[in-house]
This record gives sequence, C-alpha cells and structure tokens, in this order.
Amino acid sequence: MRKTREPSLKCMAKINFRPWVGKNYENGLFNGKKILVLGESHYCINERGEGGRCNQVCSKNLMDEECFNQTINLIEDVKQGWRLRTFSNFERTMFGKVPDKDEREFLWDGVVFYNYLQYAQSGPTRPLEQDTDAYKDSEEAFKEVLETYLPDYIIAWGMRLYDITPNWGGESSLIEIEDNGEANVWTYTIKGKRIPTLFIYHPCYGGYSWSAWHPFIKKFLGLDGIDIPTWLSHKPIVAVDYQKRDAQVGAGDALYLSIGRSTWDNDTVSAKIWREAPSGAWSRQSEDIPLWRLLDLAILFIATIKNKRSVLGEVVVNESDESFLKNLIKKDVDLYNPRIEELIRLLK
Repeated sequence: MRKTREPSLKCMAKINFRPWVGKNYENGLFNGKKILVLGESHYCINERGEGGRCNQVCSKNLMDEECFNQTINLIEDVKQGWRLRTFSNFERTMFGKVPDKDEREFLWDGVVFYNYLQYAQSGPTRPLEQDTDAYKDSEEAFKEVLETYLPDYIIAWGMRLYDITPNWGGESSLIEIEDNGEANVWTYTIKGKRIPTLFIYHPCYGGYSWSAWHPFIKKFLGLDGIDIPTWLSHKPIVAVDYQKRDAQVGAGDALYLSIGRSTWDNDTVSAKIWREAPSGAWSRQSEDIPLWRLLDLAILFIATIKNKRSVLGEVVVNESDESFLKNLIKKDVDLYNPRIEELIRLLK
C-alpha cells in the first residue's frame, strides 16, 4: 500500500479515518496554496460486530486497519482512475473542465482529503446517524487535522457540513458571483493562522453543476486572473490571454502565450504557446509557432525585458517568480540587446 506522511493514530488520538495527504501537499496546489478538501462521511455496511453491520454502533474498538485506511485507499483508487461521480464532479469544479490523467494526479497529489465524521454512515441520503459523543469526537479530530496540516484554504462538501462543523469563534462571510448567486465562507483561526472555508454543494448531489461552482473556487482561491495552468512542466510567470487575438486571423486554438520556467530546466526561462486539443487536453503541438504568433511572442518578450506594457494586455501570473525572471533577463541582457537592435534596424 502507498506510504503517506500521515501522523500515527497515537499522536492524532481522535482520528479514526486517516486523512489522505498528497505527496506534494507542502508545496501547495495552485501557486503554492495548501488546500484541505473536507468531505462529510464514509459509508459502510461491513459486519465487524455481533448482530450485523457496525453502524449505528460504529466505534473505534470495532475498527481494523482497513477501516483506518479507508480514506487513503479511496483517494488512491480515484487518483488511479476509478471514476466516481462525486470525485469526477469535484475534479471538474477545480479545473473548470474535464481534467486529463496528469491533471487529476496533480490535484490529488497536492491536497489533503479528510472526511469530517469519524464514524461510518449507512448511506449518503439518510439523516446523519451519530450521537452527541460521536459529534464531539469528530470535532476534536477535525481540530487535530487543522493543527497538524495548517492549510491555507478549506473546500467543504455539502450544506450539512455547514450545519454540523464547529464555529470556534470564527467569522462568517459570503462570496458573490454575478448572475450565479453566493456561497458561504467561514474563517477559522488555528494556531494564529486564519483559514477560510468555502462551503459548496456536495458533488454527489443530483443537481450539482461543476461549471456553476468553478467561478466560486477561482474567486475563493484568488485565481480570478488568467486561468492558465501552473502545474505543468512549463511554469508561466508572465502570460497573455491570447485566444481572441489569435481568432482574429482565423485560428483561435492558441489560448495563451507565456514566458516562464522552462520545461527542460526550471533554472532557465522559455516562451510557450498553449494550444488546446479537441479533447480538451493540452496539445502536444503547443510549441509549433505560426508566424503571427511568433511576432506576438516577440512583443511579449520585448515588453517584459523593457518593463513596459504592450497591446497584448499581459499580466504577472506568478509574483513570487517575477524577480527570478527579471534577474535572469538582466544577467543575459547582452544576449538580447543585439537581437532587439537588429529588429529595430530591419523595421526602419
């Protein structure tokens, strides 16, 4: 079984279902954001006690390693391609599209996933079946998880979670999306760190719309700018939302232009054209450069090295790497200037 860095039950005494901890969680997901995905509960019909299934008498003394590792094993299966509507809907919510295999792995490798209730339920549509002590244990376990992993953001599944999770003196707020309503946010303070929690409809809900919830995720995580991938081998630093301009010449399949850390060496920079294949995946032909795109890349490059704004409307998509880019450009300025001068001479 896959090894994770979850703490032992000895040091997280109230936790029955060990959380899934992605191997890249400490590096963060989108632009370094550490995200905890909070589910509601596990469902179980196993018979581990006399007289029938564990629930409603599900208790820690009836559990074994299969129980303790249920969350970890579930997400490992999802990551490897097991298609469950709940998780497929959530993946689409996060990316705003149907993700490919690499994107799914990127998502689950970058988050912690944890179910709030620490005692199994008999099914998804029934009323929650725990008693007061079980809720108290689950609250204490949740606090252990937050204190251990200290996420930057929590995305919580379901309005029932909004009702049963503790408030701990937190702060309530709303995220509003024009023509799309509003969503609840509750901000905890754990070990002096503010941790906002966005409550979305449960992805298993029959009327769930991942396209409707994606804008809330973007706004909550501060991803309102260009929706360019930051998790692939090329790491964009400066980028252009390029599709409309590309469409003016009858194309439109090039979505972005970017300059960032290169695919082959993250200590160097490269330019990239982002093309989307009909399947929705990123095209392997993304580096094939038609002439008008080559010129627009030249505009983006010159605007970047001269620290000026161009008609392309470029934006900085990774502020933490902006100084890295500027320093590298400054170091290699003698390499670039003769080429720029030659362009100027040719255009006279």
